[in-house]
Amino acid sequence: MKTKVVFEILYTVADDHPMAHGGPAGDGSFVERFRKRADAEKFAKTKTFHGKPSQVRETEVSAMLARRWGF
Repeated sequence: MKTKVVFEILYTVADDHPMAHGGPAGDGSFVERFRKRADAEKFAKTKTFHGKPSQVRETEVSAMLARRWGF
């Protein structure tokens, strides 16, 4: 099976943000995905996840799933 590497960042929005109760878990948390680590790290510098700095996570996914995400 062909795979691709993507870089993911988990982050939350502020309680006063319009999407504060949105996201997959309904708690204002979201996942942003990037093809390039540098882009992911730049994004993560400005985000937090439940009050802690967001981290970049390297993930290997199937090529089919990567295409679904637009990669």
